[in-house]
Amino acid sequence: MDAPGLMNQTITLEARAAIGKGGLVTFSAGVSYEARVEYKQKMYRYINGSDKVSTARVYLDGAVSVAVTDRMTMPDGTQPEILEIKPEVDGDGETIFKVVFV
Repeated sequence: MDAPGLMNQTITLEARAAIGKGGLVTFSAGVSYEARVEYKQKMYRYINGSDKVSTARVYLDGAVSVAVTDRMTMPDGTQPEILEIKPEVDGDGETIFKVVFV
């Protein structure tokens, strides 16, 4: 997203580093990014029959590396599960921004 003023919030991403004994997950050091957070609910129904509700969309620059296994800290300090990442591309196939559903 290139529009001035739209990326007016900050989120922090921590990449999953390892899964230890007993399933203990460790994360790398957090990196902060400019973002736009829009709070809007969306229902996800998975093929296995489970349902999850996304409570927000987070818009990030297309160059930001993010995965569903990452931990995201929102501007309010919460750390919701990342449910889906949708890259948005321009006419040349370049990722201009990513929408992260949490």
